[in-house]
Amino acid sequence: MVALSSKLLGMKVLLLDFDNMEFFNQFDGIWACAIFLHVLKNEMNSIISKMEKALVVNGVMYVSFKYGEGEKIENGRLFSYYTERSLTDLFVDFPKLRIARTWKTEDVRQDGKNKLWLNVLMQKIKA
Repeated sequence: MVALSSKLLGMKVLLLDFDNMEFFNQFDGIWACAIFLHVLKNEMNSIISKMEKALVVNGVMYVSFKYGEGEKIENGRLFSYYTERSLTDLFVDFPKLRIARTWKTEDVRQDGKNKLWLNVLMQKIKA
C-alpha cells in the first residue's frame, strides 16, 4: 500500500509506527482513521502529543475511535473504546488541538453486528 501510494502521489510515503513518528510543524493535515482501536488508553497521550507537534498551526486532523466505554479483549485482541466524554477527557491535555466537530457513524456488517465509530475533526491553533 505504501509503494502504491508513493506511485500515485508522486512523492515518498512513509510507513512508521507511533514510536518512530518524529516530526515538527510539517503537516497541514493528518488522517488517522481507525488507527487507535488497538492502542492502550494509557499510551494515547504520548501519541497525540507527537501528532500535535507534527501539525502546522491551522493544520487539521481527523481521527476515529470505536464507540463505547473502556478497553476490552475480544477474540484475543485489545480494543479501546471512546465516547464523547472520554474523548473530551483525552484531549484536555492538548489545548492547541481544538475539536471542531464530532459525529458518529455506523459500519453495516453482513453478520448484523454493526459497529459505531466516533469521528473527530480538529484543528491546531496557536496557544
